[in-house]
Amino acid sequence: MMKKKVMVISSVLLCALLGGCISQVESGANKELEIREGVTATYRGGIVVDGVFDEWEDVKWRWVDRESGVLDIGTKPLAEHGKDLWFGFALQCDDDALYVAVLCYDDALSTDSCEPGSVTGPTWADDTLELFIDGDHNKAIDSRSKERDELRYGGEFALVANGAACSDYSGYPKTFGLDGYWSGATKVMGNDMDGYLVRYEVRLPWSVMGGEVGPNSMIGFNISLQDDDDGKGRESALYWKGSEKWPFRNESKFGDVYLQPKPSECSVLGNCK
Repeated sequence: MMKKKVMVISSVLLCALLGGCISQVESGANKELEIREGVTATYRGGIVVDGVFDEWEDVKWRWVDRESGVLDIGTKPLAEHGKDLWFGFALQCDDDALYVAVLCYDDALSTDSCEPGSVTGPTWADDTLELFIDGDHNKAIDSRSKERDELRYGGEFALVANGAACSDYSGYPKTFGLDGYWSGATKVMGNDMDGYLVRYEVRLPWSVMGGEVGPNSMIGFNISLQDDDDGKGRESALYWKGSEKWPFRNESKFGDVYLQPKPSECSVLGNCK
């Protein structure tokens, strides 16, 4: 009962924070495509990465908590009743990049391990979003082998709630915010009494996935939230997908994302023959 109450409250907060309720339903055609080929990143132009979420009200969001997600076996279990950590995410793309929006609830906010503006450091020790990309979609068992061959097709991109970032475990280290590479924004709302809602918005250009993917192709994708409650390092790590052991490096357990192509003019106008 308590868990349902928490999720209902979250829906009300989402409506208020986004200026309208997020759509939870896709069209029949998109739903069929998702079942057949995996999650769909909807094509949309003009996305501004600012943590405001103006462009995310009418796309499908997916929700992850201790029941539906995967906990890294090397970390502590989350508290029951949804009062510790949960998150939702949505995906869009255009001709140049993949865009990821994440809304996270966290009962305690901690960002003491990484200074705002830093682009390297122990981001996993703070309240942090981690994105994992398998750009060549080969589902490698160990994406972090000594050769590091897999990392040229993506890897891990981390964004701390305070705006610090790290891509040292990708093929593109220390590139956050640089032209032609990845970027992101965060916005924190809440207080110690009621907990916090954190918005993360990230842009990952095709160049950090090897440059050979884009609309009308597939990639492997995973997402996690690292949870630090007391300023003494990470307690828990909650993933959307993955194996319990090393969910951050076993691409065979990642989710599949279909990058939707730009709709043709006739399909938009509805007069195709």
